[in-house]
Amino acid sequence: MKKLKLILCTFLCTLFVLSCLTAAFAETYIDEITDYEITVDVNEDGTLNLSYHIEWFILDDASGPLIYAEIGIPNSHYIEYKALSDNIKKIYYEKSSGTLHMDFNEEYFEGETAVFEFMVVQDNMYAFYEGNEYAVYQFTPAWFDYADVDRLVIRWSSANTDSFSPAAQTDDEYLTFETSLKGGERYTVRVNYPVTAYDFDTSRGYKEENDDEEDPLEWLYTLIGIALCLPIFGGLLFLLVAPFVIITRMIRNGFRTKTKTTIKRTLIEYYPNCPNCAAPRPKDAAVCEYCGTNFVKSEEIIEEKEHPEYVKYKTDGLHSTPDPNIYVSVHVSSRKVIERVPRSERTHSSGSSSGSGSSRSHSSCVSSSCACASSCACASSCACACASSGGGRAGCSVKDFYHTELTVEQIEKRGDRPIRHIELYSEKIS
Repeated sequence: MKKLKLILCTFLCTLFVLSCLTAAFAETYIDEITDYEITVDVNEDGTLNLSYHIEWFILDDASGPLIYAEIGIPNSHYIEYKALSDNIKKIYYEKSSGTLHMDFNEEYFEGETAVFEFMVVQDNMYAFYEGNEYAVYQFTPAWFDYADVDRLVIRWSSANTDSFSPAAQTDDEYLTFETSLKGGERYTVRVNYPVTAYDFDTSRGYKEENDDEEDPLEWLYTLIGIALCLPIFGGLLFLLVAPFVIITRMIRNGFRTKTKTTIKRTLIEYYPNCPNCAAPRPKDAAVCEYCGTNFVKSEEIIEEKEHPEYVKYKTDGLHSTPDPNIYVSVHVSSRKVIERVPRSERTHSSGSSSGSGSSRSHSSCVSSSCACASSCACASSCACACASSGGGRAGCSVKDFYHTELTVEQIEKRGDRPIRHIELYSEKIS
């Protein structure tokens, strides 16, 4: 039961630490996308006209104003792109990142919003399934890793559609998908058309893989993934649990706090006369009253072993010495330290009860069972320790364990014999 409680406590502490780490390392964004709208129109050849409207709010300009933006497009098979708003000075495609780079003709600072628009004619956006009877568009707009999106709206032309997901508002012109996203979150819409709805070209469209077809090596991939994840998970669990186990053992093994006092002594020598105006130094004066010159000639931090004559100065302040020009400045500091209790100072409770005697005497008594028969020294040490405990039980047995009613003098006379045989001589001695 104790082990179960310890495991449960460790688990709860681990969850608490993880939650604290998550809060500590939570992202603080400097931008916010307040409005992100994309209008999608399907052309006769199956290409898409993607018209973007973005409102980019600057939360913090400590790293500089907003002077450009990069927005990802679905793939590199674009037909054309162009700016639709006047504040875009230059727009071009970045092949390495798959984004459209837009330079603004003005700078946007904290508290301001950059509103800009552009469009892309995009190809290779549909796939075929069910024997090429249907074409499906799957579209994931560009997402923002370091900014929340307060409002994302995708308006997709509703003409000739067969089905779509997720749920959307519909009218005669558009399907309207609306959501909001946290930094790094993504949103995907899927719209299906009969293959006869537009001039779809199977040589240009990519083939959609059959989701129902199982990969024969899928079990192997899963096994490899588990094998790779287990050491990582085990290492993280060890790093989280190990500190709690160490602290628990420290508490069990007996640790205590101790106040450690440090004394810093500085030997200060003063000029007997002002080095500037030669005026004599008044007693306890540090600065010349005539010209303001400092009387200090030298300062030296001293060690006890090098200057044992100054060890007697142990309180804070400036202390005089037999030399009227030499003083000792003392600074005392204290701090708490944790130290392990020596094994000899730990109190054992086996076989003992109450008592007012020394805990050290009690523990030594218990360690030898104190039956007054296991050691020749029992009569002189253990019995005395028991007698000093004032009648309480401190791990010792009844003082005359063998009912011999011997006096100390009688025991000393038989000191050449082991005490464990003392009952054989009880009648003769008495």
